[in-house]
Amino acid sequence: LWTLLDVKKTLEHLAYLGFCVTSPHSSQLAAITVTREKRLDLAKKASVRSVYQCHVIGHMGAGKTTFCQGLLGRTMEEVSGLIHSTLSRHTIDTLQVYGQEKYLVLHDIDVHNITDVLMPSDVQCDVACLIYDVSCPDSFEYVARIYMKYFSESQIPVLVVGNKQDRGKAWQRYIMQPEQFCQRYKLPPPHPFSSAAPKRDIYTKLATMAAYPRFQAAWMLFYKSRQLQQLSVAMSGGTGTWIRIGLGVAAAATLTLILARIIKRTFSIDIR
Repeated sequence: LWTLLDVKKTLEHLAYLGFCVTSPHSSQLAAITVTREKRLDLAKKASVRSVYQCHVIGHMGAGKTTFCQGLLGRTMEEVSGLIHSTLSRHTIDTLQVYGQEKYLVLHDIDVHNITDVLMPSDVQCDVACLIYDVSCPDSFEYVARIYMKYFSESQIPVLVVGNKQDRGKAWQRYIMQPEQFCQRYKLPPPHPFSSAAPKRDIYTKLATMAAYPRFQAAWMLFYKSRQLQQLSVAMSGGTGTWIRIGLGVAAAATLTLILARIIKRTFSIDIR
């Protein structure tokens, strides 16, 4: 994390620890790995890097802190017992993306007012997580305006997250509801989230979007919530419903195998 945020400080620490004395290298620079430019990752629709930055952006009170702490497995109750002023704005943990270990770094970025201007450093990331409070009717407008101003014409993948699902949904006072907005601008459907019982799949989804920024087929495995809903309906349905669900599951499994082979082949070509 230090290397990503402050390379100079990392080199200082290596010098203090005697890196050049305990290793055959003559400079601390040997410990730093420089990866290829992000624009090349976008061109190839895949990244060979192992560390990805995700900027979690939303208005104050949207639940960004608890969302970021959820990456570490902390629930809302556990976070409430911590002193927020002592918490770092950055959270990091390892995740598995198609069998490869990746590091996901979450950066908590506050938006105090709807007219606030974000700095270029706030926008430059591998994947953006625009988070809003589903129980607050004015929360989504922040997300929508931020997307339109900073991300609508960029190539950075964006995921909209509806936080505080445990509090119930409020009708958003915006020209479009979140689902309509995402469909209009060809974004993944809003991902429901609750810090009361955080699920790790959303963080894996963000890491996958960062690893394959323009290869949306790689994100398909995370649209399983709709399939699970259909499965629950089938539990109370008849034989015909079970047959349809069975065929759907079989088709999804086949697609998953094909997709995994394509990704593996693409990754091996990039390595060469």
